[in-house]
Amino acid sequence: MPLPNGLGARRYASYRPTRHGDVALAVTNEDEATHKAQNITESGNTEILVAPSATENIVVKGLSYSNVDSTVITVSLRAGVDGPEKFKFNLAVSGGSIDLNLIGRYWRLPIGKSLVAVLSAAGNVWVNIQYEAESEPGEESAILTDSMSISENIEASRGLDLSDSQSIAESISSKGIVSSKADNESLVENGVQTLVKSLTDTETITEAAVVNI
Repeated sequence: MPLPNGLGARRYASYRPTRHGDVALAVTNEDEATHKAQNITESGNTEILVAPSATENIVVKGLSYSNVDSTVITVSLRAGVDGPEKFKFNLAVSGGSIDLNLIGRYWRLPIGKSLVAVLSAAGNVWVNIQYEAESEPGEESAILTDSMSISENIEASRGLDLSDSQSIAESISSKGIVSSKADNESLVENGVQTLVKSLTDTETITEAAVVNI
């Protein structure tokens, strides 16, 4: 039924008679929710609610977990298969449960993300979800992280190689050393010179030495 255009008519239409004959102001209950129950048995991710359209998001208004198995198990919820785990609880054996009413603190999933349950191991857990879908605005679908890469190089270079050198030149020259030897020996017997021996020795030595350091 369409709303009347006149303000007075709208105000009049907002009043309702009670069963006792009184008049009360009618209000709209915006806390309606759809219920979904699902049995989770596999370890890891299990999708409970499929992703809505690219302009909608899921709003979780209440949830409960109940462990049917005889072993302790951990259960949580996440937005999509890669979102951070939320509402994570460790359930006791055989009936261990948790019940959360999120009145005033609804969990609005990012736009276009599915609702996924996570078990720490294979087991038998009932997950109950009270939810509704709403249009934008919701959380951005991308989960952003900050990172910074720093690269450093240490470079050492020698611009000029210095070397010291000293040259020493020495010359030792010995020139013109001439040794002359002359030996004469005469033997005279009976007034007759029978042997004359004349010896002449000449020796020339020249040395030159150069040392470079």
